Amino acid sequence: MLNTKALFLATLLTSGSAMANIGGLYQAACEKTEDGLSSQDSVNFGKTNARQVLVVYLDASCKTAAYAFDVKGPYKLSETGALDLTTSSFQLMPLNQAIVDAYNQKSLCGFSDWAVNKPKELASLSCEGSQFPEAGSVSFQTIQEVEGGIVFGALTAAQDGSTSEKRPVEFSSVVYKAVKTSN
Repeated sequence: MLNTKALFLATLLTSGSAMANIGGLYQAACEKTEDGLSSQDSVNFGKTNARQVLVVYLDASCKTAAYAFDVKGPYKLSETGALDLTTSSFQLMPLNQAIVDAYNQKSLCGFSDWAVNKPKELASLSCEGSQFPEAGSVSFQTIQEVEGGIVFGALTAAQDGSTSEKRPVEFSSVVYKAVKTSN
């Protein structure tokens, strides 16, 4: 789970290039993770709020859902593609009973009452060696429109999106395809 958490946080904090309106739902393809699992990420941009959901699967082909991270908050997008996302909620939701049992046995993040499809708020918590963003914290990203969708900035140690000066300048190769747009 830790490798997938790192993948999610990196995806959240990285993004692409110039555009003034990105309203709609975008989804990345299923990707295998380093730990033999798979994940699929989606981002939904409303007029002022965004929601990113990363679903992690127990297999390598996105068939058996294990858990999902759900991040919500207001965003600002400049015409140059600078994207500032303020985290208002950072939740983890187990999606099957085996995961619930494992979480409860470990008292993951201090909770021992996990239930299928019932999210827990993790903003500001430290769990399993990972510190989750505080509510109100801002991620500084970039975004670019490409054929059929969008790409986000690629995070690096020097450009990790933690400040506006550390906003990513190069883009990830992962394309989030437009599923439903509102522009």
